[in-house]
Amino acid sequence: MRKTKSVAYGDEKETVVRELTANEIDRLFDQEGSRPMTTLDNLLDVHDLTTSILAAMCGMDEQQMAEMIGGLTPSGYAPIITAAKELNPDFFAVARNLKNRAEMMANIGKMLGMSSDPRSASSSSTDTSTPGTMA
Repeated sequence: MRKTKSVAYGDEKETVVRELTANEIDRLFDQEGSRPMTTLDNLLDVHDLTTSILAAMCGMDEQQMAEMIGGLTPSGYAPIITAAKELNPDFFAVARNLKNRAEMMANIGKMLGMSSDPRSASSSSTDTSTPGTMA
């Protein structure tokens, strides 16, 4: 059975946050890579969320969520995020793992890029310096 939680936010408003199914989580991660980030998404990114993911957790469409969050201060929408994290710990664990993997792969790519960059290579083994002679 899906868990839900009624959450008061803003000025005496209320929404229901719900637990996502494994299929919903999978579908959301697949969709997120193909959509451009909005300013609201960037605000929510510090919580490993986007507007569309939070909308799914609240049973809304993305436009409804954007309008709701857009009219609130961060402290106004904080209770919704708290409930989302409480009801969807597996989602947030996967989000953290994916973010860590992406950072690790980017770092490996940078290291490989530096090692294959001819400008960063040290002198070749045929370049030797000869010590000076004393007279």
